[in-house]
Amino acid sequence: MLKTSLSLALLPLAAVAAHVTWRARHFGVRQRLTNEITAFDRPRYFQDRMLRGAFAFMEHDHYFVEAPGGGTEMLDVFRFSAPLGWIGRIVEITVLRRYMARLLEERNAVIRDVAEGRMPMLQFE
Repeated sequence: MLKTSLSLALLPLAAVAAHVTWRARHFGVRQRLTNEITAFDRPRYFQDRMLRGAFAFMEHDHYFVEAPGGGTEMLDVFRFSAPLGWIGRIVEITVLRRYMARLLEERNAVIRDVAEGRMPMLQFE
């Protein structure tokens, strides 16, 4: 189960250079992560890039397009690299790629459920 603090109501307030900091637990390790909104084209697109966190590099593009038959389809393009040189690269290939793909799928399911009214909106702590 994805455990995160997210308020979809805040998305319209996002702007280039806005910083978002949150806490997460991955592999049993608590983390404090900070991203910056580096591009924003409401309502079609925004990009965030990690400033502080576990990855050596992380950039995440969010695209929103009209879905056939109505509604909105969201597409994620997620790029990252693990720290720790060649050891991190091995962990990235063998573990992190699958883990991050599942994490994004779970996050997207939560966003869909909130947007469609099947789940109450999550709020920042």
